[in-house]
Amino acid sequence: MKIDYFYIKGFRRIKEAKIECGDATFLIGENNIGKSSILTAMELFFSDSKNLDDDDYFKIDDPEHQADEVIFEVKLTDLPAESNTWRGFKGRIFAEAPNGEPLNCIYYRKTYPRGGAAKREMRSCSKTIKEEFAKCKTLDDYLAVGISEEIIAECFEGDVNRSKNLTAKDKDKLDLISEIWDVDENNAEWAQNPGGIEQNILVKLPRFLLIPAENGKNEINKQGGALQNTMKELFNEVREASENYKQAQLYLEKLAAELNPNDENQEFGKMLIEINNIISGVFTGSQIHITTDLSDANSSIKPTFNIEMSSNVKTHPEKQGMGAIRSTVFALLRYRERFVQRKIKEGVFIRPLIIGFEEPEMYLHPNAASLMREKLYELATSSNSKIICTTHSPYMIDLSRKIDNEHYPKQVLNLLSLKIDAEHAIPVTTSMAFNTTKAFKDLQADDKQFVKFILKIDDSIAKVFFCRRVIVVEGDTEELLLKETVQRLPIIKMKKFLSEYQIVKARGKAVIISLVKYLKILGIDPFVIHDMDTEAGAMKFNDPILASLENMEERRLMVEHTIEDLIGYPEPVNEKPYNAYRHINENWGSDWDNVGAPWKEIFQKHISPELFV
Repeated sequence: MKIDYFYIKGFRRIKEAKIECGDATFLIGENNIGKSSILTAMELFFSDSKNLDDDDYFKIDDPEHQADEVIFEVKLTDLPAESNTWRGFKGRIFAEAPNGEPLNCIYYRKTYPRGGAAKREMRSCSKTIKEEFAKCKTLDDYLAVGISEEIIAECFEGDVNRSKNLTAKDKDKLDLISEIWDVDENNAEWAQNPGGIEQNILVKLPRFLLIPAENGKNEINKQGGALQNTMKELFNEVREASENYKQAQLYLEKLAAELNPNDENQEFGKMLIEINNIISGVFTGSQIHITTDLSDANSSIKPTFNIEMSSNVKTHPEKQGMGAIRSTVFALLRYRERFVQRKIKEGVFIRPLIIGFEEPEMYLHPNAASLMREKLYELATSSNSKIICTTHSPYMIDLSRKIDNEHYPKQVLNLLSLKIDAEHAIPVTTSMAFNTTKAFKDLQADDKQFVKFILKIDDSIAKVFFCRRVIVVEGDTEELLLKETVQRLPIIKMKKFLSEYQIVKARGKAVIISLVKYLKILGIDPFVIHDMDTEAGAMKFNDPILASLENMEERRLMVEHTIEDLIGYPEPVNEKPYNAYRHINENWGSDWDNVGAPWKEIFQKHISPELFV
């Protein structure tokens, strides 16, 4: 079972966004743009949470506006064939083949009205009651036509008069009896409360486990934290596959008989009689009623884990480093997957797991972060677990991997950015899964361009994911010139540049072309700085560079003939960056007023005009 997309509307700062998913899904973007909110939304969706806090609803202050409802919707694909027999799923599974491979899919939605409980809906094929059941008015009628006693007992819990005409509330429960309906798969509508109680649906959906990024270690190792929850996941799956567990269920039923308060021959029953005699002696006619239920071994058998870790000595996790704790959680998940894969081969159905990992690189040094990335890809692409990560680190993004198959993107990179909302004229969070677009796939298909592109994909270019504006420069001298210029800006403008801009060095004119194409796919319109040059071998790239910018000359500074000419000194034969550095520091001084006039005007009017508005 896989997530195709997760849709959010009206949640926190996200007015509306559609997160496309693969085996490994990354949420990339600058700080405070809503990445953690997406993981929180998923955690709420895959739980039985009924209400949201008032602050969870999208709002803006000027003009004053707040959403009245929050909507979460998921599309799940690759459901097993037996899913048509699951409670609440029959007639709601669609066979789709968007990429040529037929898959069973469901669409499940939750709406949280302000101040009210969540409304659950599943997209359903329209249905009509079968002719033989059309005249049934009572449960006895349905039994007489052929519905089994077990199905009636399951759908109509408690004491129900089976000879009495069904009420409107009772008729709603008939939706749960798939045997009485003819399903039209060509027409669909949203049906409320699929499966009756929510748990009937949740037990078949993937589990969601959040590994948070909070600084407090207790968020990881506390009861209900990621470390304890992961251990419970392992315990549950070992327990459910165990013969000893089945025997424990039998003995629990025998113990329940001994604790039956209605059996006067058992000690518990005798105790209850004596207690009620005492109560009725004080308050005539008053009694206490007790029932004992040990039938559910899942709730009766619960483990308590005392977890210790060691590097040189054994200690409680709170005495360990945060990186070690988070890595331990991930190692447990890796083991769980090996266990799950063995059970799946034995024909055991185990719910998939979605791991929401906030900033997996946090608390790890760069080498460890790179190793963590390898393990993330390994886990996500070779098991039934899916991983959704938020990240601020270029070390976690590997665009060089051609791991997608023909029908399904195994890696999806969602770039979150701020766009001006047409309705309210304010910046709102948007999401674009750029590596699934046709333009990106075409770039990958062009091996020559892709090799140039991959040679350039290092940690410096990956930083474009976390800024708002990008300046592409040809080489070292242009990069140094920009950095020296920024250091001389007035302090407020310098801080704005450092927070919003990223300088990307192409290391040659040929790479600029593929780099610009890539950035355009991301929705980024870069500004490019390069020399005109005088040699034919270098000049031939000038027009293709402009073409990659869609012939927008205002997005390019082509210097005649070299950057040294613009700054005001002869082009040296060697050590160009050093000579530029020496010239700037000998002639410009240390403040903005003394920056060379020709370059200063170009910087203000063409390169970073936003700083001077």
